[in-house]
Amino acid sequence: MKFRAAIAVGALALTACIGLPLTLPTEGALRRSVERVVERHDAYVQQDISLGVAGQLYLQESSFALSLVQLEQVSPAQLEAALDPVMDRHDAYVYKDLTIDQLEAATYLATTEALRRLLDAAIPDAP
Repeated sequence: MKFRAAIAVGALALTACIGLPLTLPTEGALRRSVERVVERHDAYVQQDISLGVAGQLYLQESSFALSLVQLEQVSPAQLEAALDPVMDRHDAYVYKDLTIDQLEAATYLATTEALRRLLDAAIPDAP
């Protein structure tokens, strides 16, 4: 058992040293947070009739981000790249939404902020 643990630690250290992307488990809070953000994003996009074809592209982007957290593990850099434009649009819609109260808006924005912090912390600094 100790041998397996030593191999796992060694593999993780080697991965970090050679710069291969580490992965995050997608179960739990990460998956639920992404699902909530994508759900709200998609609702806003579907209601925004001014978007036209761009709306369909935005829904495809959010669908891709959601598909990443359906995997067991995901590269934080890949998830961040897919989720950034979705979170940016989500936050812009929340700021403009006059139908929600301040507590709801703060809660929605806190979710995207927590996702950003989590992904930033999981992405190693460039050498």
